[in-house]
Amino acid sequence: MTSKHAQQRLKILGFFADHSAAAACDAFDVSRRTLYRWKQCAKPAATRQP
Repeated sequence: MTSKHAQQRLKILGFFADHSAAAACDAFDVSRRTLYRWKQCAKPAATRQP
């Protein structure tokens, strides 16, 4: 079971994937840097770059 915070992050990342970083930043009041950091953390470990 995921936490409410994790579920919210996944919702925002889904919006980001469907629209754009600018739209997600405006809609959810998060920074562009935060979006990309969350996106990197959400990737499976095998596909992450060191």
